[in-house]
Amino acid sequence: PNCPSCPMRSACLAFTRGTQDRRPVRKGKTEVPHWSVGAAVLRRKGAVLIARRPEGHLLGGLWEFPGGKRERGESLAACVRRELKEELGITVKVGQPLGTFSTAYTHYAVTVHAYACRLASGRLRAREHSAIRWVGPDDLAKFPMGKVDRSIASLLQELAQETGSAREKCAL
Repeated sequence: PNCPSCPMRSACLAFTRGTQDRRPVRKGKTEVPHWSVGAAVLRRKGAVLIARRPEGHLLGGLWEFPGGKRERGESLAACVRRELKEELGITVKVGQPLGTFSTAYTHYAVTVHAYACRLASGRLRAREHSAIRWVGPDDLAKFPMGKVDRSIASLLQELAQETGSAREKCAL
């Protein structure tokens, strides 16, 4: 503050009390919640399963790799198994981790742990999604996705290209 030249100096309560250097009082930042999420990359005949989020919900209409928030005390593998049972009515075997992907939104942050999975039992049906679809890695770019799911899709496309290149080299 520039109190000596301020026309309100004589009426200023902060100047009178000598607290002008502590004004304005800033509110402390509220802590942004962080969610740990497990996502499944289910494969079948060279395709992967994606699910469309219902309209009217967060990221509605976008496609994702199925999964959800980890509950307190739950392992990531258990989270993936539980979420796929709830969302799709299936039991899966959780395999190797494929990657960890993070992003932040206005009111929360998310770290998604993607796992290679395979169907163990059950009949696949969309319980909490508006649609589900088996898609080849090269076609994933055609589906609108959020940042994290796009990162997983890009990883799968890279892996598919590497596998294709390895097959071509072996054929030579």
